Amino acid sequence: MYDYIIIGGGMAGISSAYHLNKKYKILLLEATDKLGGRILSEKYKNNFINYGPQWIQYDNIKHLFKRVDIVKKNAINKNSFEMFDKNQQITDKQKNLIISIIKHFKKYSNQDKTTYDVMLSIKNKYKKYQDLDLKLLNQFLINYDCKDLKKQHISIYKFGSEYTSCSYYVKNNYSDVLNKLVTFNYKLNHPVHNIIDNNGSFDILCKLNRSSIKKFTCKHIIFAIPISILKQNFLDFLPTYKNNILKKMELCSLECFALVFKNVWWNTKTTYWYNVQKKYLVINGSDNGKVLYIHNFTNKSIKLNTNFTNILSNYFDPDIIEKPTKILKKNWTQDKYIQGSWVYFKNKITQSDIKSLIKPHNNIYLAGEYLTFDKIGTVSGAFESGKRFKLL
Repeated sequence: MYDYIIIGGGMAGISSAYHLNKKYKILLLEATDKLGGRILSEKYKNNFINYGPQWIQYDNIKHLFKRVDIVKKNAINKNSFEMFDKNQQITDKQKNLIISIIKHFKKYSNQDKTTYDVMLSIKNKYKKYQDLDLKLLNQFLINYDCKDLKKQHISIYKFGSEYTSCSYYVKNNYSDVLNKLVTFNYKLNHPVHNIIDNNGSFDILCKLNRSSIKKFTCKHIIFAIPISILKQNFLDFLPTYKNNILKKMELCSLECFALVFKNVWWNTKTTYWYNVQKKYLVINGSDNGKVLYIHNFTNKSIKLNTNFTNILSNYFDPDIIEKPTKILKKNWTQDKYIQGSWVYFKNKITQSDIKSLIKPHNNIYLAGEYLTFDKIGTVSGAFESGKRFKLL
């Protein structure tokens, strides 16, 4: 009998298994033929195309890469809220404004307000700064010991297009992030078909083919699968209050396109370009070939023969846009074990909701990037959600 069985071999499942493996007998079950989940890198000519994550937003996973595989870069947008100077210090120009924003935040410190509500009121008050980067603001506020804000889930914002911080871009194969973590027992091509609760233990049945079922028994289960798969197949194992919270969450990007160009014609200092109204996220891939990535957040799939110049012209001067020499595509919604990319909140989510999901029920745990307060939608968030099992 295993102490823990982790269902799902993405970063959240891998991190969970890695941090439990030193103290417990564990097994990770992955439905597909590879580990990594939405971390998907494929070789193209002399470079890698990374259809999933492309950069590192937080330092907590930087040590998992080789130093030569990452490059530090600034994310710059002329319309952004310039919070930090080139030395990553707060600018005098913005100090008074930020102090007034802090006062505005503190009015809500004892109220049951979601961060989105607070940010919406700030947007109305400070209309000049609609591109205000809330993640950077939150970091600044935390440094000034505004602990009430640290507890807020800062990912629910609808403001801007870019942030003016530093990120680390992965130059080669993003899947290399897994190498230092996979030190545990796992099985590929083991999709979970059924789970039987034996009041103290669980039998997990994996359907290997039409006629072959394999059983594994454990004391605890960790669901480290995308929420769409969790909602489709395993809600019966969770209490009603958790089900209601999960129903407020969706996976956002339908598909990712990699546009390969003959020349790099865009500003390589910018990490990405995004506008909520346009519903397309454009990511700079110039550190790993002459590539731009487009993530589609609309509810309609895009064909490969689409004129992508029209999409790019939302973010770039049409006169400088070149025609791609190659267009590659990954449709996340057609992957039956993923069915979307990272999480977004369809309805308002509070910090109490996230804590309720983290708390185990009947020896069943959840793991995923959607369970982190300030790193939703990131590999860092998925890693952190698994790291908490180190404390068990």
